[in-house]
Amino acid sequence: MRFILKTCCFISMFFFVNVNASMVDEINANALSIPAINDFTQSPTNTFWLATEKGLFSYDSTHLFSSHTPPFSAFATLNVLQVAAYKSWLLVNTEQGLSLIDLISNQLIQLTDSPLKQQIFTTDHGFYFLHLGQIYTIKNEKLHSAYAFSEQIVELAAGFNNSLWLHSGGNAASRFDTASNAIISRLSAPADITQLSPSQTSTALVISTSNEQHYLFNNTHSLETIKLNHTNVQHLNFFQDHLYYLHNNQAYKYDLTTKSSKPLFYNSPAHFLSIKQNNEQLWLQTNTKNWVRLYAMQIIATPITESPAPRIQQYFKMLAQIDNFSKGKKVLSMYYLHEDKWAITTSNGLYLYSARTQAFDLLLPEQANVLHFTAPTTLWIASKKQLINYDFATQQHNFSLPVSNINAFTPLSDTQYLASNNQQLFYISDQQAIPLALDTTHPLGEIRDIFYQRNSSRLWLATKNGLWQTPVDSALTTKSVHFNKVSMFDTTAIYEAPLDTLWIVDSQAIKLYTPSTNVWVENATHSMAANIDDSISQQQLPQAQFTVSYRDKIMLFAPQNTSILLEVHATQSIPQNNLFSISHLALHYQESDQHYYHLATNALNVQQPLKGVSVWFTSDSNLPMRLSYRLDPNGQWLPLPSSQSMLSLTADQKNIYLEVKNLNQVNSEPLVLLIKQTALTLPNWFNYLILTTIFIILLLLVIYKLKNGAKHNLANALMAQSKDAIWIANEDFQITDINQAFTTICGFTLADVVGKKPKAYTVEGRDKKLESLIHNDLETDGYWSGEIWNLRKDGQPYALDLSITKVKTPNLRNSSAHYIGLFSDVTARKNNERAMLKLTTRDSVTGLSNRTIFIESVNKAIASCNNNFPDLLIIFIDLDNFNKINESLGHAIGDELLKEVAGRLSRNLDSGYTLARLGGDEFAILVPPYLYSGMTIFFAKKLADKILAQFQTPFMLDGIESFISACCGIAVYPENGYSSEALMRCANSALNHAKKMGHNNYQFFDKSKHTIDSNELNKESALFRAIEHQDFQLFYQVKYNADKNQIHGFEALVRWPQVDGSLISPSEFIPLAEQNGAIIPLTLLLMKQLFKQLELWRNQRVNFGKVAINISALHFQQSSLLETLTECLTNYDVPARCVELEITESAMMDNPEFAQQQMNRLKALGFTIALDDFGTGHSSLGYLKRFPIDTLKIDRSFIKDIIDSEQDRNITATIIRLAKYLKIDVVAEGVETKEQAYMLHVMGCNTMQGYYYSRPLHADKVAAFIEKNNQRKHSSLGND
Repeated sequence: MRFILKTCCFISMFFFVNVNASMVDEINANALSIPAINDFTQSPTNTFWLATEKGLFSYDSTHLFSSHTPPFSAFATLNVLQVAAYKSWLLVNTEQGLSLIDLISNQLIQLTDSPLKQQIFTTDHGFYFLHLGQIYTIKNEKLHSAYAFSEQIVELAAGFNNSLWLHSGGNAASRFDTASNAIISRLSAPADITQLSPSQTSTALVISTSNEQHYLFNNTHSLETIKLNHTNVQHLNFFQDHLYYLHNNQAYKYDLTTKSSKPLFYNSPAHFLSIKQNNEQLWLQTNTKNWVRLYAMQIIATPITESPAPRIQQYFKMLAQIDNFSKGKKVLSMYYLHEDKWAITTSNGLYLYSARTQAFDLLLPEQANVLHFTAPTTLWIASKKQLINYDFATQQHNFSLPVSNINAFTPLSDTQYLASNNQQLFYISDQQAIPLALDTTHPLGEIRDIFYQRNSSRLWLATKNGLWQTPVDSALTTKSVHFNKVSMFDTTAIYEAPLDTLWIVDSQAIKLYTPSTNVWVENATHSMAANIDDSISQQQLPQAQFTVSYRDKIMLFAPQNTSILLEVHATQSIPQNNLFSISHLALHYQESDQHYYHLATNALNVQQPLKGVSVWFTSDSNLPMRLSYRLDPNGQWLPLPSSQSMLSLTADQKNIYLEVKNLNQVNSEPLVLLIKQTALTLPNWFNYLILTTIFIILLLLVIYKLKNGAKHNLANALMAQSKDAIWIANEDFQITDINQAFTTICGFTLADVVGKKPKAYTVEGRDKKLESLIHNDLETDGYWSGEIWNLRKDGQPYALDLSITKVKTPNLRNSSAHYIGLFSDVTARKNNERAMLKLTTRDSVTGLSNRTIFIESVNKAIASCNNNFPDLLIIFIDLDNFNKINESLGHAIGDELLKEVAGRLSRNLDSGYTLARLGGDEFAILVPPYLYSGMTIFFAKKLADKILAQFQTPFMLDGIESFISACCGIAVYPENGYSSEALMRCANSALNHAKKMGHNNYQFFDKSKHTIDSNELNKESALFRAIEHQDFQLFYQVKYNADKNQIHGFEALVRWPQVDGSLISPSEFIPLAEQNGAIIPLTLLLMKQLFKQLELWRNQRVNFGKVAINISALHFQQSSLLETLTECLTNYDVPARCVELEITESAMMDNPEFAQQQMNRLKALGFTIALDDFGTGHSSLGYLKRFPIDTLKIDRSFIKDIIDSEQDRNITATIIRLAKYLKIDVVAEGVETKEQAYMLHVMGCNTMQGYYYSRPLHADKVAAFIEKNNQRKHSSLGND
């Protein structure tokens, strides 16, 4: 029995499966010199079967085989209508009927006498087709009805997940599942169905009806009407979420999102007959019955509007800023530099524009075009008379070249460039410009643009007379350059596009062009049409002022908000397995040949005498094949000529061994073909006699073995039924037997391991040290056990609990020893232990060490410090504004950002450093003693700069470019602490200080800045107690209208009364409240106190005017502010018009968009808004115009010296005039003298506030103050 098993295992080693993918883009009958192609299919072995008007052909993308031998010769003169492939079967439909071919046995079976009228479909369960109005498949090489339908089916179409859609001519359609051979769903259309077009990647279906309507069914039990741009469409196909169809023999694509159609091939002379899907690709049949594959890329045109999509909105905002800036001047061109920087040429100068800061900085006060940017800050600029190398950081000319009217520029390398004016090329290197002679067979015409493509070493010229290119790898630094013409259309621009393609802008269209590797074809035809992936005609685009290359996209800058963004999207992916295989094998006998198109095994037994063999090879690689072969396993490799992919051999020996490898595919295994010639051919009855005799002999041997092995039944039962793996080895430690559990656990059969010693392997290789340890223990103790890792047959690691026992047999004549190994698979338990360990030591989002492991690492590093290595360094890193990413894009995108940050830091830090994520957006780095000791502070600074540099490159978050900055806090052992807790506290304190200093900086721990004063802690506790006990009081300072000589209103100012009767000024406790978060509960307390007091005054008929109260920046940014004020208006009888809310410039500018929304909400409630301390912050006048501000308050710092300081007078006068222009009231703070009041009154400021008019008053004294003022002059205040 074991002999039989060994034989079967040996035979099975010769079977193989070859999975390949075709890279064919076109099947052209004229190029292949064959009749017109009606249909084609692709078999699993990478062979195209072509159904032509005269016969069936096979094509492996390199070789064409006409199949003149049986069974294919039966179709040599027939019009083959259809062909389909499934595994090793071909289904051939001709006018004489349907036939089945077995490609292994080369047998032909006739199935029907009449041809099929509709398409054959191939699923995972076989062929399916319509025959006599019913669905048929093939079983046991015969027709088989898949399902008995009561009605005649008129159409069948392949759908998603091996399903078929069908209908019977009415308005009902059914979905048929080929796995269960059952109807799984039904639907009804508004009219009779004429065509079904299902998607093969989803359950969606498009239905065409008799009234020329089309409906989309997307499994929601509803039909959505589709308005195609054409009527009377044919061959509608649902492919990858788009619809493809023919109209008047032209091909169109309908976008289900934009609801619009566009031609597939712009200005194509070809007309099309049909469309089909094959091997997840879309193919179109031309009127000459050739087949072309749909291109793999397409151009997407997106209008740049105020779209809700953030990606488009950022372009819209940028263009809006440029449009606003360009009023009064004309924008001539734009050039993208890097990050958010652009160069903009206008009619009155060259500007540097930052999209992030919205700043326009003048670089040159003359018309000049930026042609090229070289990192970090170098520009190549062309003016009318010279070419300038310019540094925009220092705003200095590095050097200039006396070359005039340069209009195009392209880099050849980091130090070599080409430039052109309208007629001439210049080679630029070493601050010299050398003119080049242009060698062409036709006049170039006016040069519009140049582009050097580094990956192909080709130079491209866009001229009035067309598009030109240099030969591949031609020298561009010589004095003469040769050009060949590619296109005859007037070409204006060439830009870089994704995947080594080019944007070509010419008089016809904007085209996406893949340069041909076969350059001479383009040069000979002056046409690049075959290599255009997609295009958009100029008639479909708005009239643009100019085009701009932005990374690998194009922006069409057009007036009146009609700018367009052009991008490249991949429509399909072509599988590339990078393999080569045998496409055809021919055996040559004396009288005839035998052909094989599908080899089930690489080992063939053939009859003698064999004259020779011919083998054809094919590859899916883009590179040509370079084949070498040998005829002996140990022989020398012999090369084939580079153009040859077929090998013919004579049968000089009994057996033919052929091994072939493709030198251009180093990762592919060599192909081995073994052909064995049998000595003679015996009749079938003699073969049966021999087999019967062998069977009887084997049966007798089995019976004999069973009788003599009865005493081993118990051992055999133990071996067979044990769930643990068992192996037995002889005295030489060579395996002699295993049980089934051994094979189940590790995959090795007895044939794999018999006669071999057990070995220990890990993913790093063989563990000889462990093997030696086991062997020594067995020799010493006769036993070994333990848990180890090993590799299964498929290379996967697994854990086993192994015990080995040495068994001695002294009673035998020849005393010997055996070894018995017993093991169980404990991989699941080990993986669980690893997973638990990872959960406790690794961060679940980034995979970095967590806080626990980082603290352990710091403790170990501190313990390892000695005289030689006394220092170590830790750095805390915190991302700036990370919460905005989570709030705007979601936590999933936030996690992706954390992963990307962890990846960048890991790739750019020394492998000896410990990198951890402590939590949230905080990371930490430990530089151990052996790497940091002996270094200076400059090392730490350089490392911090390197860390912050990782955040200079934008992050792509959900398709949106986002710039994220970070801050670092640095602490050093032992200067800043002797324990991990102290060091981390110091680093965190330094980090907090860095964040206060602004974004994108680092700070070292400084004890003088970070020591916490006990008095501060006491004051903080007292502050919280005072809020809880409501100790704070509001005092009211009058605002006086000097023009009307009457009280205008009051400002509520908070004071903190003390036990001794003193008052603490807000300048002492407000910063502390903002720092520790007490400012919001403090504001809530004061707001309720204010409304309560105002309600009391209103009841007492006190004419207090409008009372202002300050809102902190922190509270202003909270949405809860609106709820607080609404609650106050509800609980107290005080109108919102009686209260004015004062905010600072910093509160307004921290988040301008939110600030504007918050102000609008407050204004809607009826409050007025004052901008406090104006002139001391950094508010933009543009925002000042946008924000709904009622009052500007001039800061007291400008009033203090207004009498003696001309500068303060000018600033104050400017603010007053600005407020008048904007129709905003103005109030001057800090007026303390009569002279100041007079000066302000003369300047036009009528409302003032300060000690000159009154100190802040207690609430009890306000009514008396107003009454006293009214006695002097009747107040005109009203509080209706």
